[in-house]
Amino acid sequence: MDGVKLRGPVSIGAGSIVKSHAYFSKGVCIGPACEVGGEIKQSVFLGHSNKSHEGYIGDSVIGEWCNLGALTTNSNLRNSFTDIKVWNYSKGVAESSGKRKCGFFMGDYSRTAILTQMNAGTVIGVSCHIYGQGTVPAFLPSFTWGGTDNLVEYQLEKAVEAIRVFRSFKDTQTSDDVKKTISAIFGLTAQYRLAHSS
Repeated sequence: MDGVKLRGPVSIGAGSIVKSHAYFSKGVCIGPACEVGGEIKQSVFLGHSNKSHEGYIGDSVIGEWCNLGALTTNSNLRNSFTDIKVWNYSKGVAESSGKRKCGFFMGDYSRTAILTQMNAGTVIGVSCHIYGQGTVPAFLPSFTWGGTDNLVEYQLEKAVEAIRVFRSFKDTQTSDDVKKTISAIFGLTAQYRLAHSS
């Protein structure tokens, strides 16, 4: 659209829309059928994800079928300029990434409400629904509903229905294979939700 500024290298997938006055600064990769705006730097958006409004996303990886609410923003640098810690699934703890600049990582089908804030190194699982004031926890297990407090498990049936509706916005059916995959991920990630709530 009009007024877009792109500073390469930039890759924009087939069928994607770059909204008016967006600014991409080096190393941006947008997958197919995305709708993106605001400021993005050195980040990857996989297919069918949206960031339609203002807000800064830097040094981050956004999964497929994600939706970022207006003014969703992340930090990619600690105020102390020290190495950024990132959740390690295999060890079950956060550990140093060895990097001083690192944004956040978001799993498929997750979404944020307006004004959502992520610190550097935040890891968000699959099918999370994030809202509320304050900053998102450094690790948010898959199928979590909430934000800075009152985190609860996102019921599988509601999550699958939300996925179906979101996919329909882009004229895409939700096959039985997709539903089976989501159900399998729900079971495999239950241990992290249990540990996170205790």
